[in-house]
Amino acid sequence: MKSELFLTITAFIISTISTLWLVPYVIKWHKYKKFVVTDMNKLDQRRIPGLGGIALLLSFFFSLSAIIALKMLFDFDGINLVLLLPGILSIIIMAFVGITDDILMFPIRPIKPIFALLASIPMMTIAYGQSTIFNVPLLGNINLHYIYPLIIVPLIIVFVSNAINIMADFDGLMPGNGLIISITLFICAYLSNQTTAMVILAALVGALLIFYFYNKFPAKIFSGNIGTLFAGSAIAVGAILGNLKYPLLILMIPYLLHLILQQRITWDRKTIKTRPRERGVIDRQGNIKSEYKKAYGLTHLIMQKSKNITEKKLVHRLMIIEGSCAVIALIFHTFNLYR
Repeated sequence: MKSELFLTITAFIISTISTLWLVPYVIKWHKYKKFVVTDMNKLDQRRIPGLGGIALLLSFFFSLSAIIALKMLFDFDGINLVLLLPGILSIIIMAFVGITDDILMFPIRPIKPIFALLASIPMMTIAYGQSTIFNVPLLGNINLHYIYPLIIVPLIIVFVSNAINIMADFDGLMPGNGLIISITLFICAYLSNQTTAMVILAALVGALLIFYFYNKFPAKIFSGNIGTLFAGSAIAVGAILGNLKYPLLILMIPYLLHLILQQRITWDRKTIKTRPRERGVIDRQGNIKSEYKKAYGLTHLIMQKSKNITEKKLVHRLMIIEGSCAVIALIFHTFNLYR
């Protein structure tokens, strides 16, 4: 177990140091190239660097490259490259989809989920070696056989990557909730002795930890789609490799609720092309309000049910909700309450 802990700590340290070095550099590069976006949640409409996810991806890649090198040089136990390499490939594909969307701005909504299906192919190939027996309340154990690698695994990657992406328009929300989710999954992986998943999640935690302080209110840099899709896919891959699907399901409840509430607008307006705007309307006091009469999303629900709520307070409340789900997930996993 000593070698596993050494690799996990190394992954975290390298990712943390790399992000700490890369983010300021990326900010300077954005400003030099004038590649900035408008912060729509601020009255002054300030211009902010918009592709901070590049630093996240590079830090993650540096970290896991070092782990693979250590594994090959010293033959450390616990890290399964047959699982790790396809996982990294899926994450890189999703990050590539994100940066392509940042640059080209895909006009058709389903394009990102379609590309996410393609990104799930490497994970589908390794899922055949995992247990396909699931415990379903009231129904008992069910063997999904080929349904798991062919349907469940792609659905996990598609949903988690896009769910993180669609609820990330407020300062600090993506890295904040991403930290809560990844730390929770890391603890579950540690309790289950899933070292490969631990390494991926440790590298993700290190990158998100530093990025949070640059992205929290008032944000100095945004992650862009490259950052949100990267983080979402890394969370999904870590959960799949660690066989942590039940904790992941609990952790994604706020995002599932957000997605369900968002889809109400397609019913109300009788078109699938409409999507509610994530951000709210800022008044002169800095309070943020929903522009809709109905709650088209968890963010709008909180805005409508709260008085004089600022963007910072909104993010903190969403993080408290996510933190509550994290506690429940840890209790269920620790005491094996899924059965």
